Amino acid sequence: DGHLVCDCKHNTAGDECERCKDFHFDRPWTRATPRDANECVGKM
Repeated sequence: DGHLVCDCKHNTAGDECERCKDFHFDRPWTRATPRDANECVGKM
């Protein structure tokens, strides 16, 4: 259907990687910067 979907990294999810995956809510989601991936981290 021509709809593009991002290849999410850093434990993100969604069509545009706009949220953390389930159980990876240690801090609020925020976009990456050139200096920090702002990775979503789960509890170990």
